Amino acid sequence: MPTGKITAIKISTKKGSPMKSETSGVLLKEYGFVGDIHGGKGKRQVSLIAQETMDALKATELKGLCVNRFAANLTTADIAIWEYPEGTKVEVGETLIEITKVGKECHLGCEVLAKRGSCMLAKHCVFAQVLRGGSLTVGDKVETIET
Repeated sequence: MPTGKITAIKISTKKGSPMKSETSGVLLKEYGFVGDIHGGKGKRQVSLIAQETMDALKATELKGLCVNRFAANLTTADIAIWEYPEGTKVEVGETLIEITKVGKECHLGCEVLAKRGSCMLAKHCVFAQVLRGGSLTVGDKVETIET
């Protein structure tokens, strides 16, 4: 199965505040990151995006609403995480997550949406729920185990 690695871990402790970069974190089963405002019951406990997508977004001349503000809990490299369907199970370090949604809705009034008709976040952002909790550290392996 394809493998990649974690290049960033980010947690937001207050709604509307910027996410803070961490070198490690703890995922709780059926919750998300300890201390993250976005954690809780539901299907969007953890957000992921590929470093390659973030680099492409930063290189664009257009600065839409999400391009400037979006940050995911986990940034990955060397694995096209957005290409896997909902239901795919992914081992991240010692944890296990399941992809529950691929893509993010675009906001009306966004410059990227207005000029291009869509944004990379609409197809490259991934949300997941935590099936097995545990510790994560930047550099940990990311591996799909079941699609």
